[in-house]
Amino acid sequence: MTKVIVDTGHNRNNIFFARLSYVLNFIEKHPSAPDDVRFSLNDPKKEGITISYSDTLSDFQVIPQSRFFINDDINVPSIKCLGVNYLGFSLKGFSNRDGADFIPFDIFETIFFHISRYEEWACSESQLDVHNTMKSSEQYLVKNGLHDVPLVDLLVHYFYSKIGLQPKNIQTSYTITHDIDVMSKYPSFYKFIRGYGNIILYQKHKLKNLALHTYHYMLFILGICPDPYDTFDWLLIKDHPPIQDKVIYWLSGGTTKFEGFFNITDKKVKQIMQLAKSHGYEIGLHPSYDSFENDTTLINEKRILESISGHKIIHSRQHFLRYSIRITGKILEKANLETDSSLGFRDRIGFRCGTGFPYHLYDFEREKPFKFLELPLVVMDMAAMHECGWNSLKWTEHINQFIQANQKYTAISLNFHNSFFDPVLTDAKMLKDWYIQSFVSLGRDSLDVSK
Repeated sequence: MTKVIVDTGHNRNNIFFARLSYVLNFIEKHPSAPDDVRFSLNDPKKEGITISYSDTLSDFQVIPQSRFFINDDINVPSIKCLGVNYLGFSLKGFSNRDGADFIPFDIFETIFFHISRYEEWACSESQLDVHNTMKSSEQYLVKNGLHDVPLVDLLVHYFYSKIGLQPKNIQTSYTITHDIDVMSKYPSFYKFIRGYGNIILYQKHKLKNLALHTYHYMLFILGICPDPYDTFDWLLIKDHPPIQDKVIYWLSGGTTKFEGFFNITDKKVKQIMQLAKSHGYEIGLHPSYDSFENDTTLINEKRILESISGHKIIHSRQHFLRYSIRITGKILEKANLETDSSLGFRDRIGFRCGTGFPYHLYDFEREKPFKFLELPLVVMDMAAMHECGWNSLKWTEHINQFIQANQKYTAISLNFHNSFFDPVLTDAKMLKDWYIQSFVSLGRDSLDVSK
């Protein structure tokens, strides 16, 4: 066993040791960590690799920034960013002065800032979007162009190499997920007619889309083609070694304009659930729009889904990724959910938490980690399309480039809606062919979306 001792020296009075311990535990258990490494805080025996986390000079010295680990925010020094080049990546960390030669910034507070979602805990009302969550454009990683790399995962790898240990050069692992918000594009003639209004009011290519809307409705009515949103027969992938986990998330309630597009008790729902289970998927809850601040709503929706699926529900992802750092975690624990996968971007792809790996979020009120695991959402179909201006070819190129650039050091969770492959709004055939090539008929050795 290799022991790594972090010694805070005389810098102990104001430190939140719970926060520092949280970070050290994250680094110790990180998938890139060498085997049998253990961290110890202020171990008097000093038997191991010792890191001075204080002003005490040492070969292995990390100068404390004293911003996110202190007991009060009075007279907080200004924050600046310092960078290093590592493995071809430009890494940045927080510091309030010039760093030591060992690591030029406070790597512990930097990691805490990202994985705890400190900025979302402390964000102002002006930084919130229309869904009452922090705007992605206000978040540090996005503002600094660092959201397209797993900054935290790279920082952990960098840290181990700096203390003379050999981090694991792991290949990126993948999780495929699907959010089921709506089952059918044409559930009734009324919905078909309402589709005209949506096109006229909100869509750019009005005449073209009106014609396509009519054309595909007629194909459906005549029995020539299935409903455009009935994509489950090819969307739900079977065995595929590069894909480690698969989850399908179901809305089972909600009373806002953002849900209520199907009945969770419909026979078709049970059929699709059975198909998903036969393909190795786990059933997860997609809590409704207002549930992120309402424990009664979320718990009731979980109970309904358990009744329909016949299984205990342990996985969850908030509808519209509507997650409050102050409230939602407590609700998830109260509901006895074991994972959440809400922390991704709605308007771009990338690493919102700086990592793609599952980890425990931080409970600021109790100053301890939550019990459930956060499974960061990295790639969502609609988010990528938002970036690409509804250009299907650019969309495939964008995701291909992102996956190719992140083939090592992290994990990537992907989310594809059954309703995304809409022939009125996208080149549905191109996107379907891309999806099948990438995730269904792919070779068994690696994930290669470059073809």
